[in-house]
Amino acid sequence: MKIFLSALLLMSLSVTAAPAQFGAHRQDDPIEAKIKKDQAKAMNKDRVKEIQQDTTKLLDLATELKKSVDAAGDNTLSLDVIRKTDEIEKLAKKVRDKMKETYNAPENTPFPDASRAH
Repeated sequence: MKIFLSALLLMSLSVTAAPAQFGAHRQDDPIEAKIKKDQAKAMNKDRVKEIQQDTTKLLDLATELKKSVDAAGDNTLSLDVIRKTDEIEKLAKKVRDKMKETYNAPENTPFPDASRAH
């Protein structure tokens, strides 16, 4: 009976010690880390390219809006002008969100609120 209890005690000690032993010596796979880093880099490059395209489109829309407002006269603004402002607003929000995503800040980091800039 003593042999059985001793064997059981040794088995339970080896089972509980094993995870700590393996966990202490386990390291991240450098190949996997490089793959993840390369993927993140590629995704960031794509986001930057999209931001550049969207900001070019924003500039074009703002220029069109300026021309439309200048041509509208004193008290007349068309529905086209209102649609352009809506499109500009949506695109600007998309660009801002992509910039936050690219920045990769921690979740609780406050970003400046453009509406409170002045």
